[in-house]
Amino acid sequence: MFERGLAVFERGLAVFERELAMFERELAMFERGLAVFERELAVFERELAMFERGLAVFERELAVFERELAMFERELAVFERGLAMFERELAVFERGLAVFERGLAMFERELVMFERGLAVFERELAVFERELAVFERKLAMFERGLAVFERGLAMFERDYITFERELRNILRQIPQTPLHKKARPWLLDGLNQELAFSGCCGGNAFGDLVMVAASWLVCFCSSDKDNRVGIACWRSVNEPLCSA
Repeated sequence: MFERGLAVFERGLAVFERELAMFERELAMFERGLAVFERELAVFERELAMFERGLAVFERELAVFERELAMFERELAVFERGLAMFERELAVFERGLAVFERGLAMFERELVMFERGLAVFERELAVFERELAVFERKLAMFERGLAVFERGLAMFERDYITFERELRNILRQIPQTPLHKKARPWLLDGLNQELAFSGCCGGNAFGDLVMVAASWLVCFCSSDKDNRVGIACWRSVNEPLCSA
Protein backbone atom coordinates (compact mmCIF):
# COMPACT_ATOMS: atom_id res chain seq x y z
CA MET A 1 0.00 0.00 0.00
CA PHE A 2 2.88 2.34 0.80
CA GLU A 3 4.35 1.66 -2.64
CA ARG A 4 1.02 2.41 -4.34
CA GLY A 5 0.71 5.59 -2.28
CA LEU A 6 4.27 6.53 -3.27
CA ALA A 7 3.43 5.90 -6.93
CA VAL A 8 0.33 8.05 -6.61
CA PHE A 9 2.41 10.79 -4.95
CA GLU A 10 4.95 10.63 -7.79
CA ARG A 11 2.16 10.96 -10.40
CA GLY A 12 0.72 13.87 -8.44
CA LEU A 13 4.19 15.46 -8.29
CA ALA A 14 4.55 15.03 -12.06
CA VAL A 15 1.16 16.65 -12.55
CA PHE A 16 2.20 19.51 -10.27
CA GLU A 17 5.40 19.98 -12.28
CA ARG A 18 3.40 20.13 -15.54
CA GLU A 19 1.03 22.66 -13.99
CA LEU A 20 4.03 24.70 -12.76
CA ALA A 21 5.45 24.67 -16.29
CA MET A 22 2.06 25.79 -17.63
CA PHE A 23 1.97 28.58 -15.04
CA GLU A 24 5.43 29.73 -16.14
CA ARG A 25 4.25 29.79 -19.79
CA GLU A 26 1.14 31.73 -18.77
CA LEU A 27 3.33 34.19 -16.84
CA ALA A 28 5.49 34.65 -19.93
CA MET A 29 2.33 35.22 -21.99
CA PHE A 30 1.15 37.78 -19.42
CA GLU A 31 4.47 39.61 -19.71
CA ARG A 32 4.10 39.65 -23.51
CA GLY A 33 0.51 40.88 -23.12
CA LEU A 34 1.76 43.66 -20.82
CA ALA A 35 4.28 44.65 -23.47
CA VAL A 36 1.49 44.66 -26.05
CA PHE A 37 -0.62 46.84 -23.75
CA GLU A 38 2.26 49.31 -23.45
CA ARG A 39 2.51 49.43 -27.24
CA GLU A 40 -1.27 49.96 -27.49
CA LEU A 41 -1.00 52.77 -24.95
CA ALA A 42 1.62 54.41 -27.12
CA VAL A 43 -0.67 53.94 -30.12
CA PHE A 44 -3.53 55.54 -28.15
CA GLU A 45 -1.32 58.54 -27.38
CA ARG A 46 -0.57 58.90 -31.07
CA GLU A 47 -4.29 58.59 -31.88
CA LEU A 48 -5.03 61.31 -29.33
CA ALA A 49 -2.54 63.56 -31.06
CA MET A 50 -4.22 62.72 -34.37
CA PHE A 51 -7.61 63.58 -32.83
CA GLU A 52 -6.26 66.99 -31.84
CA ARG A 53 -5.09 67.51 -35.39
CA GLY A 54 -8.51 66.31 -36.62
CA LEU A 55 -10.18 68.88 -34.38
CA ALA A 56 -8.10 71.54 -36.03
CA VAL A 57 -9.16 70.15 -39.41
CA PHE A 58 -12.81 70.28 -38.28
CA GLU A 59 -12.40 73.96 -37.45
CA ARG A 60 -11.09 74.56 -40.94
CA GLU A 61 -14.03 72.52 -42.37
CA LEU A 62 -16.41 74.71 -40.38
CA ALA A 63 -14.96 77.72 -42.11
CA VAL A 64 -15.42 75.92 -45.41
CA PHE A 65 -19.07 75.19 -44.47
CA GLU A 66 -19.64 78.90 -43.88
CA ARG A 67 -18.34 79.61 -47.35
CA GLU A 68 -20.60 76.83 -48.74
CA LEU A 69 -23.56 78.44 -46.98
CA ALA A 70 -22.85 81.62 -48.85
CA MET A 71 -22.71 79.62 -52.06
CA PHE A 72 -26.08 78.04 -51.15
CA GLU A 73 -27.59 81.50 -50.83
CA ARG A 74 -26.37 82.31 -54.31
CA GLU A 75 -27.80 78.97 -55.55
CA LEU A 76 -31.13 79.91 -53.97
CA ALA A 77 -31.18 83.02 -56.08
CA VAL A 78 -30.48 80.85 -59.11
CA PHE A 79 -33.38 78.57 -58.07
CA GLU A 80 -35.71 81.56 -57.97
CA ARG A 81 -34.76 82.37 -61.54
CA GLY A 82 -35.38 78.69 -62.43
CA LEU A 83 -38.81 78.95 -60.82
CA ALA A 84 -39.60 81.83 -63.11
CA MET A 85 -38.55 79.67 -66.05
CA PHE A 86 -40.84 76.89 -64.73
CA GLU A 87 -43.76 79.30 -64.73
CA ARG A 88 -43.10 80.06 -68.37
CA GLU A 89 -42.94 76.31 -69.10
CA LEU A 90 -46.27 75.94 -67.30
CA ALA A 91 -47.79 78.44 -69.70
CA VAL A 92 -46.42 76.35 -72.57
CA PHE A 93 -47.98 73.25 -70.97
CA GLU A 94 -51.35 75.00 -70.82
CA ARG A 95 -51.17 75.65 -74.55
CA GLY A 96 -50.29 71.96 -75.07
CA LEU A 97 -53.29 71.03 -72.93
CA ALA A 98 -55.51 73.05 -75.24
CA VAL A 99 -54.10 71.09 -78.17
CA PHE A 100 -54.84 67.86 -76.28
CA GLU A 101 -58.44 68.97 -75.75
CA ARG A 102 -58.86 69.46 -79.49
CA GLY A 103 -57.44 65.98 -80.05
CA LEU A 104 -59.89 64.65 -77.46
CA ALA A 105 -62.76 66.22 -79.39
CA MET A 106 -61.53 64.44 -82.52
CA PHE A 107 -61.43 61.19 -80.55
CA GLU A 108 -65.03 61.74 -79.43
CA ARG A 109 -66.10 62.12 -83.06
CA GLU A 110 -64.28 58.89 -83.91
CA LEU A 111 -66.05 57.26 -80.96
CA VAL A 112 -69.41 58.31 -82.41
CA MET A 113 -68.42 56.73 -85.71
CA PHE A 114 -67.45 53.56 -83.84
CA GLU A 115 -70.86 53.51 -82.12
CA ARG A 116 -72.59 53.71 -85.49
CA GLY A 117 -70.44 50.82 -86.74
CA LEU A 118 -71.35 48.91 -83.59
CA ALA A 119 -75.04 49.50 -84.29
CA VAL A 120 -74.55 48.07 -87.79
CA PHE A 121 -72.81 45.05 -86.27
CA GLU A 122 -75.71 44.59 -83.82
CA ARG A 123 -78.18 44.55 -86.72
CA GLU A 124 -76.06 41.94 -88.50
CA LEU A 125 -75.92 39.96 -85.27
CA ALA A 126 -79.72 40.08 -85.01
CA VAL A 127 -79.96 38.71 -88.56
CA PHE A 128 -77.55 35.92 -87.62
CA GLU A 129 -79.64 35.14 -84.51
CA ARG A 130 -82.77 34.84 -86.66
CA GLU A 131 -80.93 32.49 -89.03
CA LEU A 132 -79.73 30.52 -86.01
CA ALA A 133 -83.32 30.25 -84.74
CA VAL A 134 -84.40 28.91 -88.14
CA PHE A 135 -81.57 26.37 -88.01
CA GLU A 136 -82.63 25.35 -84.48
CA ARG A 137 -86.20 24.79 -85.68
CA LYS A 138 -84.91 22.66 -88.55
CA LEU A 139 -82.77 20.74 -86.09
CA ALA A 140 -85.79 20.19 -83.82
CA MET A 141 -87.75 18.89 -86.81
CA PHE A 142 -84.87 16.55 -87.64
CA GLU A 143 -84.80 15.31 -84.04
CA ARG A 144 -88.54 14.64 -84.13
CA GLY A 145 -88.12 12.74 -87.40
CA LEU A 146 -85.27 10.77 -85.86
CA ALA A 147 -87.45 9.93 -82.86
CA VAL A 148 -90.19 8.72 -85.21
CA PHE A 149 -87.62 6.62 -87.07
CA GLU A 150 -86.38 5.14 -83.78
CA ARG A 151 -89.93 4.23 -82.77
CA GLY A 152 -90.49 2.58 -86.16
CA LEU A 153 -87.21 0.71 -85.79
CA ALA A 154 -88.25 -0.48 -82.32
CA MET A 155 -91.58 -1.70 -83.74
CA PHE A 156 -89.70 -3.50 -86.53
CA GLU A 157 -87.42 -5.16 -83.97
CA ARG A 158 -90.40 -6.32 -81.92
CA ASP A 159 -92.08 -7.74 -85.05
CA TYR A 160 -88.81 -9.40 -86.03
CA ILE A 161 -88.43 -11.03 -82.60
CA THR A 162 -92.07 -12.18 -82.66
CA PHE A 163 -91.61 -13.72 -86.10
CA GLU A 164 -88.42 -15.48 -85.01
CA ARG A 165 -90.16 -16.87 -81.91
CA GLU A 166 -93.11 -18.14 -83.95
CA LEU A 167 -90.74 -19.71 -86.48
CA ARG A 168 -88.86 -21.52 -83.73
CA ASN A 169 -92.16 -22.73 -82.26
CA ILE A 170 -93.06 -24.18 -85.67
CA LEU A 171 -89.70 -25.92 -85.75
CA ARG A 172 -90.29 -27.44 -82.31
CA GLN A 173 -93.68 -28.79 -83.44
CA ILE A 174 -92.13 -30.81 -86.30
CA PRO A 175 -92.12 -34.57 -85.53
CA GLN A 176 -88.85 -35.83 -84.04
CA THR A 177 -87.95 -38.61 -86.48
CA PRO A 178 -84.34 -39.84 -86.73
CA LEU A 179 -83.85 -37.81 -89.91
CA HIS A 180 -85.38 -34.75 -88.29
CA LYS A 181 -83.13 -35.11 -85.23
CA LYS A 182 -80.12 -35.39 -87.52
CA ALA A 183 -81.04 -32.30 -89.57
CA ARG A 184 -82.43 -30.17 -86.70
CA PRO A 185 -79.04 -28.78 -85.41
CA TRP A 186 -77.94 -27.96 -88.94
CA LEU A 187 -81.22 -26.15 -89.64
CA LEU A 188 -80.97 -24.18 -86.38
CA ASP A 189 -77.42 -23.18 -87.25
CA GLY A 190 -78.59 -22.03 -90.66
CA LEU A 191 -81.38 -20.04 -89.03
CA ASN A 192 -78.95 -18.31 -86.66
CA GLN A 193 -76.60 -17.47 -89.55
CA GLU A 194 -79.51 -16.12 -91.55
CA LEU A 195 -80.68 -13.95 -88.64
CA ALA A 196 -77.16 -12.62 -88.04
CA PHE A 197 -76.66 -11.88 -91.75
CA SER A 198 -80.02 -10.11 -92.05
CA GLY A 199 -79.52 -8.10 -88.82
CA CYS A 200 -75.96 -6.94 -89.58
CA CYS A 201 -76.26 -6.28 -93.31
CA GLY A 202 -79.69 -4.68 -93.19
CA GLY A 203 -81.15 -7.13 -95.70
CA ASN A 204 -84.77 -7.96 -96.34
CA ALA A 205 -85.13 -10.05 -93.16
CA PHE A 206 -88.77 -11.01 -93.60
CA GLY A 207 -88.25 -12.10 -97.19
CA ASP A 208 -85.20 -14.18 -96.27
CA LEU A 209 -87.00 -15.80 -93.35
CA VAL A 210 -89.94 -16.66 -95.58
CA MET A 211 -87.52 -18.39 -97.97
CA VAL A 212 -85.97 -20.26 -95.02
CA ALA A 213 -89.40 -21.36 -93.78
CA ALA A 214 -90.35 -22.52 -97.26
CA SER A 215 -87.17 -24.55 -97.58
CA TRP A 216 -87.85 -26.15 -94.18
CA LEU A 217 -91.36 -27.14 -95.22
CA VAL A 218 -89.99 -28.69 -98.42
CA CYS A 219 -87.32 -30.48 -96.40
CA PHE A 220 -89.65 -31.99 -93.81
CA CYS A 221 -92.65 -32.60 -96.01
CA SER A 222 -90.82 -34.28 -98.91
CA SER A 223 -91.90 -37.87 -99.65
CA ASP A 224 -88.36 -38.80 -100.70
CA LYS A 225 -87.06 -41.72 -98.64
CA ASP A 226 -83.71 -40.11 -97.72
CA ASN A 227 -85.13 -36.59 -97.97
CA ARG A 228 -82.36 -35.67 -100.42
CA VAL A 229 -84.69 -33.46 -102.45
CA GLY A 230 -85.74 -31.37 -99.44
CA ILE A 231 -82.21 -31.01 -98.09
CA ALA A 232 -80.88 -30.02 -101.53
CA CYS A 233 -83.68 -27.45 -101.80
CA TRP A 234 -82.83 -26.10 -98.36
CA ARG A 235 -79.16 -25.80 -99.25
CA SER A 236 -79.88 -24.09 -102.56
CA VAL A 237 -81.82 -21.41 -100.70
CA ASN A 238 -79.71 -20.92 -97.55
CA GLU A 239 -76.08 -21.64 -98.46
CA PRO A 240 -75.73 -18.50 -100.65
CA LEU A 241 -77.10 -16.41 -97.80
CA CYS A 242 -74.89 -18.03 -95.16
CA SER A 243 -71.75 -17.86 -97.33
CA ALA A 244 -72.41 -14.17 -98.01
